[in-house]
Formats: sequence, structure tokens, C-alpha cells
Amino acid sequence: MLTYTNPLVFRHVPNPACMKKLITALPLLAFATLGFSAPLLVENFDSLNIADLNGQNGWTANAALDVASGGLSYSNGAISIAGGDKHATWSGADVQPLGFKAFASQSGEVWFSLTINVTATDTSSRFWFYVSNDADLGDAGVVGQINNNSTALAAGSRIGSSQAISGNSSLNAGNTLFIVGRFSQSQTGGTAAVGDYDKMEMWVNPDSTTLGVASAAINTTGTGITSGIDTFALTALGTGSTVLWDNLRVGTTQADVLDVYTIPEPSSYAALGGLAAMSLAALRRRATR
Repeated sequence: MLTYTNPLVFRHVPNPACMKKLITALPLLAFATLGFSAPLLVENFDSLNIADLNGQNGWTANAALDVASGGLSYSNGAISIAGGDKHATWSGADVQPLGFKAFASQSGEVWFSLTINVTATDTSSRFWFYVSNDADLGDAGVVGQINNNSTALAAGSRIGSSQAISGNSSLNAGNTLFIVGRFSQSQTGGTAAVGDYDKMEMWVNPDSTTLGVASAAINTTGTGITSGIDTFALTALGTGSTVLWDNLRVGTTQADVLDVYTIPEPSSYAALGGLAAMSLAALRRRATR
């Protein structure tokens, strides 16, 4: 608002209500300056109806794939995921593909992450989460494979029709797991080399953005995908598993799918607080002019 001081001078005095709203927004503005790129696909199911997933929010899915109440939370080290109100689930499904959703077509590396919780009762049940192109959802593309082995789960990586499978990690059934995957073009082991998409890396239960050593598989014999990665899909084989999954993110960088879940270091909090303080001081200086 404007206040009259003398016939020649008007002085600007900030509206207290506006000042309060701006000060409240400063932490959010500070976080925004850290800069996360926009992911390609985000799905936590919270806005969907408790019913079949098919037809909701762009999903194409078999009738066995449903939205259910309750989210899947995960906490390990610097990574913390609040599961929200809902998740997706299937039980006893044997469908290929079981469900899928499209995103903008990509020609570089593609990352994805999700939380899952699995109960398996036989050794023949297998299931995959993967990114691919929309023309080849049957067996090509990147496959994050978890299959049952006795009373444990085995987590590994797999590439398409060549069945290139990495080493497995033993995990306890019935626990919520966090999976991070990267699909890239790299027959030599580097990232996004020229050529077909042929390399899948997967991390299970990471505790920081450093991730550590990946479970990796490289397709050296089968036909790969050259470009156009545009679909997240899942497949179930065998009828002995119940699988819950949530917090799906697909992006072009690790930060798109992982950093949003990390707990800031103390130095980050200090930086954010400093930015907010500087902004507030600037507002006060302006108010006294």
C-alpha cells in the first residue's frame, strides 16, 4: 500500500499479510534453487480410485492389477520415502505384459525407481519391472528381475530375449524394498555409448545417492532397442506371488528418481537457511526505503 509523507514523496510499505505469505514460501523457494529436473513419469497412486488400475491416469493394465489402500514406505540411511495413502498390487497373475504406461520418447539413458513388497510361495514365480519401447513389450528392453528361491527373493538384472542375467542378491520376502534401475547404450561398460540399448544396472535397497556397486547385465548376443524408450511396463510369470508396488519414478538422471527421497545434509540445511535469511533481509531493506 502507499502512504502519504509529503506532497512530493510516496513511500512503499509492504502489506503485512503479503510479507507473511512470502516469508512462509522462502524455504520452498530455497529448495527450488537446488534444481531437480522434471521426471518423465511419477506415480504414487494416491489420486487414483481403489479399483482396477486399467484406464486410470493413462495406465493400460490387466484386471489382476489393482489400486489398494496403504502406501509403501522405505527408510535406509539418507533415503526416506513416505508411502502415501495407496499402492498398486497383484496376486497370482501370469500376464505378459501385466500393465504399462507411456512417457516422452527418449534416446539417452533412462532411470527408474520404485518400492515393492513381495510374498512368494513357490520357486516358479517371476516378475519384472522395466522400461522399453511401446512396440516391444513382450521380452525386449530392460528388465529388473526378482524371482523366488526357496524362502528368499533373488534380485538381479536382465536384458530382453538374450536372457542376459546378472548376479543375484538374496533378500527377505515380505519386506518393502527400494529398487533403482538404469537402462543405457553401452557394450563397453560406459554410460550412453552409441549403439543399441544393451545394459541394465540395478541397485536394491540403496542408502545414499552414491548407490554403490550395481547388479548389471549386458546383452551381447540378442537384438537390442536402438532408440525410442517410451514405456514403463511390468510382467508376471507364474501364479505363486503377491506383489505390492508404489512410488514409481522414471527420468533421465539419477536425481530424477532418487535425490527427491534423500535427507539433506546439515550443510544443505545451513545453505537453505542462509538463502532464506538473505531474502528476508533484502525484503526488510526494501521496506525501509
